[in-house]
Amino acid sequence: MHAHVEGFSEANLEYSVVKRAAPGCQISFWFYILGGTPSASSGLKLKMVRGDAQKELLEPPIRQKDSWENATVLISNRPGGYKLVFTFKPSFYGPKDVMLDDIRFENCGEGDVPAGSDQLSCEFEKDTCSWYHDITASLSWKRIVPDLARKGYCMLIEATNKQNISSAARLVSFPQPAGQSICVSFWYHIFGNSIGSLKFIVKHPDEPEVIVWMRSGTQGNKWRFADLTFNSDKPIQFILEAVVGGTQGIIAIDDIVVSHTSSSCPPERECTFQGSLCGLQPQPSANFTWTRIRGGSQPANSSGPTADHTLGTEQGLQLLQIESDLANVMLPSCRK
Repeated sequence: MHAHVEGFSEANLEYSVVKRAAPGCQISFWFYILGGTPSASSGLKLKMVRGDAQKELLEPPIRQKDSWENATVLISNRPGGYKLVFTFKPSFYGPKDVMLDDIRFENCGEGDVPAGSDQLSCEFEKDTCSWYHDITASLSWKRIVPDLARKGYCMLIEATNKQNISSAARLVSFPQPAGQSICVSFWYHIFGNSIGSLKFIVKHPDEPEVIVWMRSGTQGNKWRFADLTFNSDKPIQFILEAVVGGTQGIIAIDDIVVSHTSSSCPPERECTFQGSLCGLQPQPSANFTWTRIRGGSQPANSSGPTADHTLGTEQGLQLLQIESDLANVMLPSCRK
């Protein structure tokens, strides 16, 4: 498609998006600015228009003179009911001809999984790897270099008195395949006089989200770690959610490591019993044994708490001795 613009009028080309797309949805296109100067503004913009509100998604620069160039912008899982609008408005001395070609939507359908979607181990030095911002959330994680005694970039949200305390930011993975153990570890920093919570959430197809790990309130002005283990016979999706929860403080995450294994994950260094027994071993000679159980699934004759300490919900796992007889747990051997 070719557009020649006389004077300083504006040429528009729009497309209506009706349905919500997948998190990895992006639009890719080729453009040619006739007579454009490298490193100068192209005058071509892609905007999202919803009612009276407009948001500029991209203004690609000119990198080569009189050449076809490619541009890509992430659309993600924005709710439908908006228009994508290409606009071209030449400057006084700038080019007046623009060509567009091969406009395509990629990875936008339900179930579409982009190549490399399993690259969830991420130091956030260049981008968010295969983690995607949940555009439907009220906040977005920021990739910044904070003064938190840790080198390089991390992902962070900051609580201020100008935000709704229920505001949340979410990073989402694509579903990971079933049938393997998935080992997850990451570093987190939660600090402030009035700060909310960090949650690790999992979701299976056609099932509700489940919080499997959570920390609320200040954890001190230091980085801490979390280890999680997942064994699932269904595809599993991961979500990292930070809830503002207050008016002063920060929540940050960094150095996520996700690995798949056909055996078992390393023992958790901080044992919450959410993923495993963390290397603790029931003693065979004991009369009764310990059982990992969700608080909401306790036997009728149990007097234990229905909510665990880690999550404070019935979905949280805890270690339970059903009978009153002594049950022993052996600590794992120290590493030599």
